[in-house]
Amino acid sequence: MKPIIILMLFSSGILQAQWNQTNGPDGGYIYCIDNYYFSIYAGTWSGVYCSTNNGANWILVGLNQYSIKSLHVKYGKFYAGTTNGYIYISTNYGTTWQRCIINPTINVPINTIRRYPYRTELFAGTAGNGLYRSTNFGSSWYSYNNSGLTNFNINSIIFIPKAGYNYPYTFIGTDNGIFLSTNFGASWEASGLTNQIVKAIDTVGKYIFAGTASGKIFRSTNYGLTWMENLNCPSSVNALEALITNTGDSIIYVGTNGNRIYRSTDFGNTWSNIISSAPLNSYISTFLLTPDNFLYVGTLGGGIYLSQNHGISWAAAKSYLRNSS
Repeated sequence: MKPIIILMLFSSGILQAQWNQTNGPDGGYIYCIDNYYFSIYAGTWSGVYCSTNNGANWILVGLNQYSIKSLHVKYGKFYAGTTNGYIYISTNYGTTWQRCIINPTINVPINTIRRYPYRTELFAGTAGNGLYRSTNFGSSWYSYNNSGLTNFNINSIIFIPKAGYNYPYTFIGTDNGIFLSTNFGASWEASGLTNQIVKAIDTVGKYIFAGTASGKIFRSTNYGLTWMENLNCPSSVNALEALITNTGDSIIYVGTNGNRIYRSTDFGNTWSNIISSAPLNSYISTFLLTPDNFLYVGTLGGGIYLSQNHGISWAAAKSYLRNSS
């Protein structure tokens, strides 16, 4: 089966494919989207919303007093990071949330949360306070070893298993390039791509993709040792997502801050524009590809859009989700 990679950028432009909105956060600021089976969860300017019918309807499930910067769902546990430095956990599908212990406490956004499969450890990347780690499924967090890092704005985290190593390779994207740990964060070293504000990184197979604030996409085929510029867009990359779909498609998406999405079907070797007549006039902030190949696009100010055919046509998912700004 072939993978799909989704990248998000900030830029302006015009799209060529039909768009409609789902009945989601109408005009809302959507920072992150994740799913648990066929339920979709959206982190917004005012709490976490959930849809169980492909975005036709949404309900507020909690944390409406917070702006949710990051969401991560793994093995039935839901993690939400706020813009003021809190992490919450839910074990009942978002019905109730428990605030986690963070030591030392912080007052900066939790940009990203990631749990490595089949382990108890999680990492959280913050906007200026470096990396935090939990070893008890997220109940408590502590500032982890940030030695070796030259920048403490952690924008993204990925794990890559490597044969012969007890731990996966851990890559983090910062405001000064990408850093690598081969011992699960005990130590860090620069990983080939430096002097770049790396907003998002993701991987599939032997490929690692990095999106930068300068609008450039870089690609590595050797675990981050060297990088090659892959695409140059008008402005900042915001997020990436890499998946192997159940239909065997191989697609990379790049979204911009206005009306432009790029697509590659050959692992980034060539790119084409997808143009749309829909009113997608907001920053594209996040993508989610579900197991049934539904592609959701979250925007800052325009709610959520949905495509069921890999971006060829779109439907809007925002009418009933309140303006969460």
